[in-house]
Amino acid sequence: TVSQFLSSIAAVMALGIAAAPAEQVKLNVQLAKPVLEAGKKQTTFVKIGMTGFQLAREGDRAPVNVSIVLDKSGSMQGQKIVQAREAAKMAIGRLNADDIVSVVLYDSTVKVLVPATKVSDKQAIFVQIDRITAGGSTALFAGMSKGADEVRKFLNEERINRIFLLSDGQANVGPKTPGELGELGGALAKE
Repeated sequence: TVSQFLSSIAAVMALGIAAAPAEQVKLNVQLAKPVLEAGKKQTTFVKIGMTGFQLAREGDRAPVNVSIVLDKSGSMQGQKIVQAREAAKMAIGRLNADDIVSVVLYDSTVKVLVPATKVSDKQAIFVQIDRITAGGSTALFAGMSKGADEVRKFLNEERINRIFLLSDGQANVGPKTPGELGELGGALAKE
């Protein structure tokens, strides 16, 4: 049944976050189509959301090497781009001077707004982020690829190396199927 399927997905996802106690992460799993016709082969997508909770600071943490990849395509106009800009600034605001950050923008094309560098002047980065406007098509694959290039510049096992994608997920330029984007994600995870 659908509920058993969702429970199985939730169990698999829970394995991926098993290192974090349950009170630190909230898992939400939903089907794109909540109702499926019985006995008929159908395709649907599973939306998986994880929400972290504020934790008390417990000493020093490992340094971070992060690329924030921000979708500025036309579908991000209005409240979406406002929220994406705020999320990017909030993430950067939590970084330390020893952390490395880059900001990559994409619409029809890809632009590195902030090349990978140590976080020394957050306000200068915030000013650049506040100038981002939405318009154009959505080259999600190319944006993620460029974000990976920025992380690779300082890739180090002693750093937490991550890419954060801020997007509504509507890719329409270049590779855009869930399978193609999933392959990119899988390749980056192995790396």
